Amino acid sequence: MRNRRAFTLIELLVVIAIIAVLIALLLPAVQAAREAARRAQCVNNLKQLGLATHNYLSSNNVFPAMCIPNFGTYNGYTTAWGASILSGIEGGALYNAFNFSVKLDIGANDFTQPNRTGLVTMINTYACPSESASQWPSSPLYACAPTSYAGNYGGPAVIKGNTGIIVPVTETIQSTGMCLNNSNNASFGVQSVTDGTSNTAMYSEHLWGMSGNPVPRPTRQSPDYKRVYFIPTVDLPSASVDTGNAALALSFVQSCQSLPPTAIPLKGSANGQGLTWAMTAPYFTPNAGYAHFMPPNQASCGYKSSPDGGYGGVWSAMAPSSNHPGGVNICFADGSVKFVKDSVNIQTWWALGSRNLGEVISADAY
Repeated sequence: MRNRRAFTLIELLVVIAIIAVLIALLLPAVQAAREAARRAQCVNNLKQLGLATHNYLSSNNVFPAMCIPNFGTYNGYTTAWGASILSGIEGGALYNAFNFSVKLDIGANDFTQPNRTGLVTMINTYACPSESASQWPSSPLYACAPTSYAGNYGGPAVIKGNTGIIVPVTETIQSTGMCLNNSNNASFGVQSVTDGTSNTAMYSEHLWGMSGNPVPRPTRQSPDYKRVYFIPTVDLPSASVDTGNAALALSFVQSCQSLPPTAIPLKGSANGQGLTWAMTAPYFTPNAGYAHFMPPNQASCGYKSSPDGGYGGVWSAMAPSSNHPGGVNICFADGSVKFVKDSVNIQTWWALGSRNLGEVISADAY
């Protein structure tokens, strides 16, 4: 009779080990392919925002403002740029249903207001598919639909404030002490972008804030480290805005980067990022805005004595962030979308944020 030879235990273990190695090699490739697809969708979202903004620009001869006045006041919130460009992203029905003349609020007692339907409507174009948060930053109390994209407030306000493309209008800013009212407020058109629309950022992405305010701030190894945890840092001299002093701005960056991981964030700041696409306030930078102060995916800091109420106003350094490895996608004022690395030179990063400070940027600098 002929003997049949079976697998030995060692042979079986070798086969299992080979299969395990193949799976280990395959999984990163699958994850990379999925992330590439998500990043492509994010780029497409930003391109849609760029096109919608230029449609708005063609109709109104100005870029959309960060926030516009409602009912003669911003007691509470005002309409954000996300609502202004709705008709340009096939949101015409929602735009027509939006009442721009009433005061907005996200308070728990304001669920019956006329714009409640709009506030809770999630818009795919405003959501980056790489966002990994398990719940909206405003839930469960307010349940406002969030945004993954933010308008550029400008470079460091220490040098010159409101130098970006998406900034508040002067009429929105009243005598609260929280807001910056200078010559760079909206409204303006392409003619005011003297640094060139291809060299000036308009929108970037940011991760949603956390629902709640964890203390202390997550460590650098945590996947939530890049989310906004607004931390007050050392005070700069009292003349901390519109000084033209780049050295002063650089010292602020260094102070922010040197904060220990145990630094305590301000109450409320952790859940402000991306709170809602529909509304914001001039002093509430993290919700629908960001600043070209700290490099991408870095800590976000503010002045201890800043009058912005701890919500990251124009005095502060609210950095953009993403789950895309190595940087963030940015839509420029000409509608193009480019990937800017975390390692971008700090002066180049500041220059990309300003529309009218006369910086010269090389095409290969970022």
